[in-house]
Amino acid sequence: MNLKIVSLIVLVLVLLTGFLGCSGSMEKQLETIEILIRTSDSVSFDLKPIDSAQVETLFTGASDVKEQFKARLGNDTLELEFAEHLNAFLNAISDLEGLNAEKETCQIANVKARERLGQLRSDISSGSGERARYATWLSREQAEIRRIRKHCVTIKRKFESAKSAIEQYQPEIERFIQQSVL
Repeated sequence: MNLKIVSLIVLVLVLLTGFLGCSGSMEKQLETIEILIRTSDSVSFDLKPIDSAQVETLFTGASDVKEQFKARLGNDTLELEFAEHLNAFLNAISDLEGLNAEKETCQIANVKARERLGQLRSDISSGSGERARYATWLSREQAEIRRIRKHCVTIKRKFESAKSAIEQYQPEIERFIQQSVL
């Protein structure tokens, strides 16, 4: 009789430990999902100030100046400092090219990841779905959110540095064009 009671107690303890272990794992997974959702929110926050119309205006205006410059320059030589400024200006134009498409792709990927995270959170909370695969799916979503966040930071940096370079060097290049006309 004592052996049956001890066996029953051990069985209950084992089941209770397993249940608590899964519960802790579930809580940890839900906590990870919340962190990923906050990261996803930061992507949206960082991309929001990048106005597509402003990107297009900067790109078009700078490209026009670049074409005017090429038409006026001919075979003239440039001072080194001016050439470095021109190079930064041309790199800025290059960085803006396709930036709106990159931003849109990043936003779409972020929305899709956010939807998957919401579904995964719902499945984990309710205990539905393939519980054994939660960790695998969560790991994939972590990698995807990291990739999206990294791309977002790259887009934001490209925009800010291109905008700064164009605002800084375009007036100098326009002055050069005006002086070469005279």
